[in-house]
Amino acid sequence: MHSPEEIELLIAESRDGGLLEPDEQERLRRALRLSQRTARELMVPREHLAMVDADAPLAQAMQTAAASPYSRLPAYRGAPDNVIGTLRTKDLALQYIEGATLPLERIVRPVATVDPGMQADRLLAFLREKRVHQAMVREDGRLLGLITVQDVLGAFLTDGREGSNPS
Repeated sequence: MHSPEEIELLIAESRDGGLLEPDEQERLRRALRLSQRTARELMVPREHLAMVDADAPLAQAMQTAAASPYSRLPAYRGAPDNVIGTLRTKDLALQYIEGATLPLERIVRPVATVDPGMQADRLLAFLREKRVHQAMVREDGRLLGLITVQDVLGAFLTDGREGSNPS
């Protein structure tokens, strides 16, 4: 097994030896740096999340969704640490347009949970395996934040120089 520094050196030597084009070298370096980043580093912190109380009326959930730039909102019951799933703004809007009166929990979708120390490359594989776009980052029963596929890919594309932006 090679350390990240040794892999960086191998990438540089491969480019210097003509085995890699400069753009290939840069993609490999970004992938290596991304694999060293964790969910905690890439997540949107809890205090920046727009969340919906699953027991709230549909109209209140619509107000929260309308004020949020995100297309998926964590839904909780009782306290924000108790996330029961996610609500898609599209599903909320359809229910609102149809004049539905069903409880929000009927349209809540399952949510995945990850540890804050999960590395970004494993996180992508996990989200793909679970077929979800986002996961709640939890530690010791506490909600720390939310991580999305877009957060991870955005960190890869920007090399982690910009902030997170969940969808």
